[in-house]
Amino acid sequence: MLALATMDVHEDSINLGQLFYNPHQKQSRSLGTYAWLKIIDCAEKAGFKYLYPGSWADKSKTLDYKKRFPGLETI
Repeated sequence: MLALATMDVHEDSINLGQLFYNPHQKQSRSLGTYAWLKIIDCAEKAGFKYLYPGSWADKSKTLDYKKRFPGLETI
């Protein structure tokens, strides 16, 4: 297994809780990006209106992949 995601599924949205993956696994693109593309594809096919990516820490190298997706909101 390359990655594992936990999420809360609601009527019209998915809230990603945690995404676990091995950051040292050799891939052509990051496993975080690959996992997100799969989650987005599954959410669209299932008809979900919203997808919340979970938390993001500005200085975390393992969370940097989230910056490449549009619509990122920060506080």
